[in-house]
Amino acid sequence: MTESRRPLALITGASSGLGAEFARAYAGRGYDLLLTARRLDRLEALAAQLTAAHGIEAFCVSADLGAFEAESRSSKP
Repeated sequence: MTESRRPLALITGASSGLGAEFARAYAGRGYDLLLTARRLDRLEALAAQLTAAHGIEAFCVSADLGAFEAESRSSKP
């Protein structure tokens, strides 16, 4: 991972629908992305597409943020 001076956008539900559209919009504006959703395969495909098209960095986190245990699975500094 390289140090980036671009802003970073957190997009939840990014594997489809409005979340994916928000990811496309922010990538088009030059934002790096932190994409999260339950379907890692779709997140990784979207991340690869947006990285190739816009030259941004996209990071994927598979998580169900609606689940109570989601907080305990997150990495803490």
